[in-house]
Amino acid sequence: LKVATMALFKAVPQIMRLQVVVLFVMFMISILLTSLLSGKMHSCDVSHLSLSYQQHSELISNLWDCLNYGGEWVPQPMNFDNTLHGLLTLFIFQTREGWVTLMENSVDAVKVDHVGVRNANLYFIVLYLVLVIILCLLFVNMFVRIVIQTYNLEKDFLSFNKLLSDEQRSWIQVQLMTYAARPTPLLKMNSPLQVRNWCIKIQQSHWFENFIMFCIVFNTIVMALTWFDEPKSLPGVIEYVNYVLLAIFTLEAVIKIIALKGFYFKD
Repeated sequence: LKVATMALFKAVPQIMRLQVVVLFVMFMISILLTSLLSGKMHSCDVSHLSLSYQQHSELISNLWDCLNYGGEWVPQPMNFDNTLHGLLTLFIFQTREGWVTLMENSVDAVKVDHVGVRNANLYFIVLYLVLVIILCLLFVNMFVRIVIQTYNLEKDFLSFNKLLSDEQRSWIQVQLMTYAARPTPLLKMNSPLQVRNWCIKIQQSHWFENFIMFCIVFNTIVMALTWFDEPKSLPGVIEYVNYVLLAIFTLEAVIKIIALKGFYFKD
């Protein structure tokens, strides 16, 4: 706990420097989206009127239609009407809260003071997926990396590992890997039971391993062969195929248990 607390405090300067970079990138993205979507992410609120969804779609297409029918022209809660509001929207977007709704509103945006048209700008889907990767995954992982790296440095400092040279560190890592390794038992076909010798021979053959891997992949494909309104005969075929694969996997387990004995459960 002491090391973690000290590492967290020592990571603050690097986190602040990274935060400046993140803010700059988000500010540039906000400028871009503001130039593309400013004034286009508005809708007509007719909740206080007795208009059906169909009437709303047919009668109201812009700001003036909305006001003529007594509606209220309101912006979406998350919008890019100006750069600062766009920056706030990106902060909310970074928490992945409501980002799908924001993407849908951006895709439907067409003109200033006009009601959105469904799927008018599908390229915004790609843009928002890229933003998810950059803002929600890349930057967050960079913050985590800074904390973990600082923790490891602080841990090395307190344990005096910093006094070791690179060659000494490598030697220690090799020794730790050697101690942690578990050797695979070498099976010899000298058992008095001919059945076990036969199982050892099969278990060590490459064709047996490749065949089992093929069955695993084929089983995964078979499990995916289901969809809505599928042919009525398909479930029966899949069931028989599953029985065959179950028999193959059971036979594999029996052969390996006979060949490896207790090592089968330790592997």
